Amino acid sequence: MRILLCSVLILFRFTVRGTALPEDSLEEKFHTWTPEFRYDYTYHHGIRGWLKLHHVPANFAEAGNRCKYEGGELATPLDLEMLEAMKDTLIGETYQSVFIGVHSIFSYGDYYSIKGVPLGRMPLSWTKWGPSFDIDKRCVVFFQNGTITNDYCNKAGHPYICYKRHENETLSICGTIDKDYMYVPDLDTCYKIHARRTTWRDAFMTCSAEGAHLLVINSEKEMKSVVNLAKPFPRDIQIDLFAGFVDLNKAGQWTTIHGVPLEESGFAIWNTGEPNNSGKTEYCGSFQYSTGYNDELCDKKMGFVCEKKKDSLLPATGKPSRILTDQFIIFKKG
Repeated sequence: MRILLCSVLILFRFTVRGTALPEDSLEEKFHTWTPEFRYDYTYHHGIRGWLKLHHVPANFAEAGNRCKYEGGELATPLDLEMLEAMKDTLIGETYQSVFIGVHSIFSYGDYYSIKGVPLGRMPLSWTKWGPSFDIDKRCVVFFQNGTITNDYCNKAGHPYICYKRHENETLSICGTIDKDYMYVPDLDTCYKIHARRTTWRDAFMTCSAEGAHLLVINSEKEMKSVVNLAKPFPRDIQIDLFAGFVDLNKAGQWTTIHGVPLEESGFAIWNTGEPNNSGKTEYCGSFQYSTGYNDELCDKKMGFVCEKKKDSLLPATGKPSRILTDQFIIFKKG
């Protein structure tokens, strides 16, 4: 009894499976817990968020889009903590520069972040030779020493850094914070119908950035499941959706994006009269509502379907990298 009177026990029990703890939680404060987002992003406690260095160069718009599709944005050093985290991300890399989320696209010389923060409010300085006076160089690149210069937005390609702020999202059963992915238990697979119209190549990139891939139908059962998922969408979207198969060599040999001949993929039902290669320019595949496959112009803009495995964004073990399960932290007074 005296022990109970002399000791104050504070019991914390956590059962965390990819969920976020309150911002002032002790685990976050003392860096004993890492929230989950996706395996290819690194969490930085100092900025309460994740960073990812993309090694493959892209222009400014492409870089911004991929960051967005991955669930983040182009990283911008708005404060010293972010500046240091971005510099650390580039340690050991041989890149001369990377794109960041700062530009003067709207008005030459007026540099702002993608969120509208003026350059003068950021802890950044130009390189010793200053900004270029070429009026077409309107996007900012960042060096490992923390200095910046301007370069072409579309002509030049640079690596880039994406940032995702920790906002207490939870991973769904689909292993993503994207709530638009729908789980189909019978297939143990997740799907997302994109109503945004775009080209086949951009659709492929979007699915890839989301940790998924363009839809590859492997059975009639899967076909019917996708049809059901598409029913709530406008008829003009669901009637024709890009899917994951192509005539890559333009020789009438259709294969899935996984390199499997379409006839061996488990589902190869074409719409009546298809494929017809109308105009000798239809080399990308689409799925027409309740009827079958169609060949389409790759540059035509249509909706599309992404297909995702539950563990595609998790570490190689298939489980979140750090889980606190049924752990107790006890504080004793005195």
